Amino acid sequence: MARVFQEVVGIDYSLSFVSACNQLKEKGQLPYCALTEGELGTQHMAVVPTDIDRTRCFFRQGDACNLSSDLGSFGCVLAANLICRLPDPFAFFHRLPELVAPGGILVITSPYTWLEEFTPKSRWLGGYKDVSGNEVRGFDTMKRVFSPHFELLAEKNEPIVIRETARKHQWTMAHMTIWRRGTF
Repeated sequence: MARVFQEVVGIDYSLSFVSACNQLKEKGQLPYCALTEGELGTQHMAVVPTDIDRTRCFFRQGDACNLSSDLGSFGCVLAANLICRLPDPFAFFHRLPELVAPGGILVITSPYTWLEEFTPKSRWLGGYKDVSGNEVRGFDTMKRVFSPHFELLAEKNEPIVIRETARKHQWTMAHMTIWRRGTF
Protein backbone atom coordinates (compact mmCIF):
# COMPACT_ATOMS: atom_id res chain seq x y z
CA MET A 1 0.00 0.00 0.00
CA ALA A 2 2.97 2.31 0.62
CA ARG A 3 3.69 2.26 -3.13
CA VAL A 4 0.33 3.92 -3.79
CA PHE A 5 -0.70 5.92 -0.71
CA GLN A 6 1.12 8.81 0.97
CA GLU A 7 0.54 7.37 4.42
CA VAL A 8 -0.17 3.80 5.53
CA VAL A 9 -1.39 2.98 9.03
CA GLY A 10 -1.30 -0.67 10.00
CA ILE A 11 -3.26 -1.78 13.06
CA ASP A 12 -3.21 -5.26 14.57
CA TYR A 13 -4.39 -6.75 17.84
CA SER A 14 -1.12 -8.70 18.16
CA LEU A 15 1.72 -6.73 19.72
CA SER A 16 4.24 -9.19 18.27
CA PHE A 17 2.91 -8.53 14.72
CA VAL A 18 3.10 -4.77 15.29
CA SER A 19 6.63 -5.09 16.70
CA ALA A 20 7.73 -7.10 13.66
CA CYS A 21 6.26 -4.46 11.33
CA ASN A 22 8.01 -1.67 13.22
CA GLN A 23 11.32 -3.53 13.00
CA LEU A 24 10.83 -3.95 9.24
CA LYS A 25 10.04 -0.24 9.00
CA GLU A 26 13.09 0.81 11.01
CA LYS A 27 15.70 -1.63 9.68
CA GLY A 28 14.23 -2.74 6.35
CA GLN A 29 14.73 -6.38 7.23
CA LEU A 30 13.81 -8.96 9.85
CA PRO A 31 15.37 -12.37 10.47
CA TYR A 32 12.99 -15.27 11.06
CA CYS A 33 13.03 -19.05 11.33
CA ALA A 34 10.83 -21.22 9.10
CA LEU A 35 10.02 -24.57 10.69
CA THR A 36 10.97 -27.62 8.67
CA GLU A 37 9.81 -30.29 11.13
CA GLY A 38 9.40 -30.51 14.89
CA GLU A 39 11.82 -28.03 16.43
CA LEU A 40 14.06 -27.84 13.35
CA GLY A 41 14.04 -24.82 11.10
CA THR A 42 15.92 -22.75 8.57
CA GLN A 43 16.92 -19.12 8.99
CA HIS A 44 15.63 -16.55 6.51
CA MET A 45 15.51 -12.78 6.15
CA ALA A 46 12.37 -10.79 5.34
CA VAL A 47 13.45 -7.73 3.34
CA VAL A 48 11.38 -4.67 2.43
CA PRO A 49 11.90 -3.82 -1.28
CA THR A 50 14.06 -0.72 -1.72
CA ASP A 51 11.40 1.08 -3.80
CA ILE A 52 9.06 1.26 -0.79
CA ASP A 53 9.32 4.45 1.26
CA ARG A 54 9.16 2.99 4.78
CA THR A 55 8.78 6.47 6.34
CA ARG A 56 5.19 6.52 5.00
CA CYS A 57 4.24 3.53 7.20
CA PHE A 58 3.04 3.60 10.79
CA PHE A 59 2.08 0.59 12.89
CA ARG A 60 0.19 0.39 16.14
CA GLN A 61 -1.64 -2.08 18.27
CA GLY A 62 -5.41 -1.82 18.29
CA ASP A 63 -8.72 -3.60 18.48
CA ALA A 64 -10.74 -3.53 15.25
CA CYS A 65 -13.93 -3.66 17.32
CA ASN A 66 -12.90 -0.61 19.35
CA LEU A 67 -10.71 1.57 17.15
CA SER A 68 -9.45 4.90 18.43
CA SER A 69 -11.73 7.82 17.58
CA ASP A 70 -8.75 9.94 16.46
CA LEU A 71 -7.75 7.75 13.49
CA GLY A 72 -9.33 10.00 10.89
CA SER A 73 -10.43 8.73 7.48
CA PHE A 74 -8.50 6.96 4.74
CA GLY A 75 -8.58 6.64 0.97
CA CYS A 76 -8.36 2.88 1.35
CA VAL A 77 -9.07 0.49 4.21
CA LEU A 78 -7.93 -3.14 3.97
CA ALA A 79 -9.35 -5.75 6.35
CA ALA A 80 -7.55 -8.95 5.38
CA ASN A 81 -8.80 -12.19 6.91
CA LEU A 82 -10.05 -10.30 9.93
CA ILE A 83 -13.82 -10.30 10.18
CA CYS A 84 -14.33 -13.97 11.11
CA ARG A 85 -11.79 -13.58 13.93
CA LEU A 86 -13.50 -10.63 15.60
CA PRO A 87 -15.71 -10.99 18.67
CA ASP A 88 -18.09 -8.45 17.10
CA PRO A 89 -17.66 -7.88 13.36
CA PHE A 90 -20.72 -5.62 13.37
CA ALA A 91 -18.90 -3.14 15.66
CA PHE A 92 -16.10 -2.96 13.09
CA PHE A 93 -18.57 -2.64 10.19
CA HIS A 94 -20.45 0.22 11.84
CA ARG A 95 -17.18 2.15 12.18
CA LEU A 96 -16.21 1.78 8.50
CA PRO A 97 -18.25 4.73 7.11
CA GLU A 98 -16.12 7.00 9.33
CA LEU A 99 -12.82 5.29 8.46
CA VAL A 100 -13.24 5.20 4.66
CA ALA A 101 -13.22 8.70 3.19
CA PRO A 102 -16.04 9.62 0.78
CA GLY A 103 -15.11 8.09 -2.58
CA GLY A 104 -12.55 5.86 -0.84
CA ILE A 105 -12.09 2.12 -1.24
CA LEU A 106 -12.76 -0.69 1.24
CA VAL A 107 -11.21 -4.12 0.62
CA ILE A 108 -12.28 -7.08 2.74
CA THR A 109 -10.97 -10.61 2.39
CA SER A 110 -12.40 -13.46 4.43
CA PRO A 111 -12.72 -17.24 4.25
CA TYR A 112 -15.89 -16.89 6.41
CA THR A 113 -14.69 -19.57 8.83
CA TRP A 114 -17.01 -18.67 11.66
CA LEU A 115 -15.89 -20.33 14.90
CA GLU A 116 -17.26 -19.73 18.38
CA GLU A 117 -13.72 -19.63 19.79
CA PHE A 118 -13.38 -16.22 18.07
CA THR A 119 -16.92 -14.92 17.49
CA PRO A 120 -20.02 -15.72 19.55
CA LYS A 121 -22.56 -17.38 17.27
CA SER A 122 -25.00 -14.50 17.83
CA ARG A 123 -22.45 -12.20 16.10
CA TRP A 124 -21.70 -14.40 13.06
CA LEU A 125 -22.36 -12.67 9.73
CA GLY A 126 -23.28 -16.00 8.14
CA GLY A 127 -22.73 -19.72 8.20
CA TYR A 128 -26.04 -20.63 9.83
CA LYS A 129 -29.76 -20.97 9.14
CA ASP A 130 -32.21 -18.37 10.38
CA VAL A 131 -35.41 -19.17 12.30
CA SER A 132 -37.20 -19.81 8.99
CA GLY A 133 -34.57 -22.34 7.91
CA ASN A 134 -33.01 -20.04 5.31
CA GLU A 135 -29.24 -20.06 4.88
CA VAL A 136 -27.51 -16.88 6.02
CA ARG A 137 -24.24 -16.11 4.25
CA GLY A 138 -21.58 -13.63 5.34
CA PHE A 139 -21.37 -11.94 1.95
CA ASP A 140 -25.14 -11.34 1.89
CA THR A 141 -24.96 -9.81 5.37
CA MET A 142 -22.11 -7.53 4.28
CA LYS A 143 -24.11 -6.35 1.26
CA ARG A 144 -27.08 -5.54 3.51
CA VAL A 145 -24.99 -3.77 6.17
CA PHE A 146 -22.85 -1.82 3.69
CA SER A 147 -25.61 -0.82 1.23
CA PRO A 148 -26.40 2.57 2.83
CA HIS A 149 -22.77 3.71 2.54
CA PHE A 150 -20.86 1.51 0.09
CA GLU A 151 -21.21 0.27 -3.47
CA LEU A 152 -19.84 -3.18 -4.32
CA LEU A 153 -17.29 -2.81 -7.14
CA ALA A 154 -15.92 -6.34 -7.41
CA GLU A 155 -15.64 -9.72 -5.75
CA LYS A 156 -13.43 -12.70 -6.37
CA ASN A 157 -11.92 -15.69 -4.64
CA GLU A 158 -8.24 -15.41 -3.72
CA PRO A 159 -6.17 -18.42 -2.63
CA ILE A 160 -3.93 -18.12 0.42
CA VAL A 161 -1.19 -20.59 1.32
CA ILE A 162 0.26 -20.51 4.84
CA ARG A 163 3.38 -22.59 5.36
CA GLU A 164 3.45 -24.42 8.69
CA THR A 165 6.43 -26.74 8.03
CA ALA A 166 8.38 -27.87 4.98
CA ARG A 167 5.69 -30.46 4.26
CA LYS A 168 2.55 -29.00 5.78
CA HIS A 169 0.70 -25.99 4.40
CA GLN A 170 -2.74 -24.49 4.98
CA TRP A 171 -4.57 -23.73 1.75
CA THR A 172 -7.50 -21.35 2.10
CA MET A 173 -9.78 -19.64 -0.41
CA ALA A 174 -10.58 -16.15 0.81
CA HIS A 175 -13.46 -14.17 -0.65
CA MET A 176 -12.26 -10.69 -1.61
CA THR A 177 -14.78 -7.87 -1.91
CA ILE A 178 -14.00 -4.33 -3.05
CA TRP A 179 -16.35 -1.49 -2.15
CA ARG A 180 -16.48 2.27 -2.82
CA ARG A 181 -17.71 4.66 -0.15
CA GLY A 182 -20.43 6.98 -1.35
CA THR A 183 -19.66 10.69 -1.61
CA PHE A 184 -22.68 11.68 0.43
